[in-house]
Amino acid sequence: MLEGSQISIVTASDLLLSPQAEKLIPFTVELWQRLLQRSHRSKKLAYVYLANDLIQKSLMNGTDTYQKAF
Repeated sequence: MLEGSQISIVTASDLLLSPQAEKLIPFTVELWQRLLQRSHRSKKLAYVYLANDLIQKSLMNGTDTYQKAF
């Protein structure tokens, strides 16, 4: 489960932006959506922060794969 700390979010997004994880983007977004819907209200903000970090970093890297997936 994702913690709400900045370190946790940055670490998770860095792992999900690795070249090995690129083929898992559709699965990642689907899992993110399920976790967001099922998580306690206090944890939802962490998932929104993770999506934001993934989208911003992927755009900075010159790809819009996460932007399109979300």
